[in-house]
Amino acid sequence: MKMKTEKPKIKIWLDDWRPCPHDGKEWVWVKTIAEAKKLFKTKTVVYIDFDHDLEDWDTGHDLALWIKLQVFDHGLDAPLFSVHSINPGGGANIIRTMRSTQEWWLQKNGRGHEMANTIPEAGKLKLFTDWT
Repeated sequence: MKMKTEKPKIKIWLDDWRPCPHDGKEWVWVKTIAEAKKLFKTKTVVYIDFDHDLEDWDTGHDLALWIKLQVFDHGLDAPLFSVHSINPGGGANIIRTMRSTQEWWLQKNGRGHEMANTIPEAGKLKLFTDWT
């Protein structure tokens, strides 16, 4: 009888410029939305730390909207999230989209997210006021 091995849980740092400040094997620095989508489709992403303004006119909000569709239409789990950005309006848009996605997911599944209490910055916006 084969034992089912659990896939590792992945946390994404989405930013095309700032390196991931987190250490450890579970964090992956992703610079494009295409890379993030590829990882999200593996069903192992439990957390995303979004930047808003990315290169080539892509935004973290574009990814948040795509995630919302994956959760609503394809039954994927809504990840926990936070936002780090110098763009407060864009960051607020990501937060609104992801919170509504999480609320819908929680109502549908009737349970809390197993990691919700393990990441203190979940659901928050961290504004970068400089480019360092």
